[in-house]
Amino acid sequence: MIRNNEAMTEPIFVTCEQARRFLIHAFALTGGLSLTSVDAVLDRLEFIQEDSINVCGRMHDLILRNRIVNYAPSLLHGALYQEPRTAFEYYFPNLCVLPLRDYPYFRGAMLSRRMPAGRWGGLTPEEEPVAKLLIEQIETNGPLRSRLTSVEHGHATSGWGTRAKVASLVLDKLWYQGHLTIAHRENFERWFDLAHRRFSHWESTELPQEDETIRYKLRKRLRAKRLFRLPKEALSILGASSFVPLRVESDSRPWYILAEDKEAFFENDARSNESDAVRLLAPLDPLIYDRERNRKIFDFDYTWEVYTPAEKRKWGYYILPILWKGRIVGRVDPKIDRASRTLLLHSLTMEKEMEKESDAVQAGPAIAEAIQELMIFLGATRIQLPKNLPKSIGGFLTD
Repeated sequence: MIRNNEAMTEPIFVTCEQARRFLIHAFALTGGLSLTSVDAVLDRLEFIQEDSINVCGRMHDLILRNRIVNYAPSLLHGALYQEPRTAFEYYFPNLCVLPLRDYPYFRGAMLSRRMPAGRWGGLTPEEEPVAKLLIEQIETNGPLRSRLTSVEHGHATSGWGTRAKVASLVLDKLWYQGHLTIAHRENFERWFDLAHRRFSHWESTELPQEDETIRYKLRKRLRAKRLFRLPKEALSILGASSFVPLRVESDSRPWYILAEDKEAFFENDARSNESDAVRLLAPLDPLIYDRERNRKIFDFDYTWEVYTPAEKRKWGYYILPILWKGRIVGRVDPKIDRASRTLLLHSLTMEKEMEKESDAVQAGPAIAEAIQELMIFLGATRIQLPKNLPKSIGGFLTD
């Protein structure tokens, strides 16, 4: 750990517009699509959040399609499961795609979870024989589908508090503890294989020291946020010189960037990165993941309501915020009906700041184009429009 004796510099005053420009550029949402691979996205974002829900495309695909030219889910599948692999899946703290270079820094956490036995740690006496049978099955027959295993051992309560087969729970534990890895997925269902088969080089690599791992992961978390409130432990771990404090307009509490981003912050301010292109942002896109930052920097109040009871939802089940010209200007609630190949728009609303007719008219064609692109990406052939479609968009979209 670093003993911090450095004094923090005085905050630099910046505007919300400067902060927005920096974030949009840092998260690779400026202008046209410019990145060409999953690896390039991981270099910019540090990780890609995954989620199994598939309403209008899965979370990870929605994040990637906003950044990669001609993105298709097969690109992510290749990075994760085809040799030479360049990425892996693990929790940080949610389920994420991580660059393979991070593996040694997560390997220590995997090993530490092998003891003692508990909801996620170790194996209970009842679980040990099940784990032995599962590993033997994988050694003999190759990757094992998580839902179809011949090993049966009743049901138990998972680490999430849900009921599941003991065999499934043990597979999860063996993966979480680094014995297994995800060999591939089919419709997001996991197939497990032995970790040493897939990551033989990384399994034999010497683990970083604990303090190095702590520094690495903290810096990774902060770089993934780009503009953040300073965690209490950050100064003692990374030192004051690692950060640049910012005072953003009327916000009394300081925000911070990493010192390595200072030049990019103010370089980016010297040029406009506004674009007529529209991005329909995934609910957990890194640009809008921080709800407080949304309110303070983008003047945008947003909660992902997928787990909110229907009667309590304000906006909709799977709202995609609409990014246009450096602002978040609206929300769309789409759902793909695969049977009829129809993209259903449950709602499309504009923010109050778009009430100026000139802005709404200018944004309309770009928003309509973005919705049509989403329709094509999802394999739909038509769009079903909501009843109260804004006039500025209605002229560019048809059922």
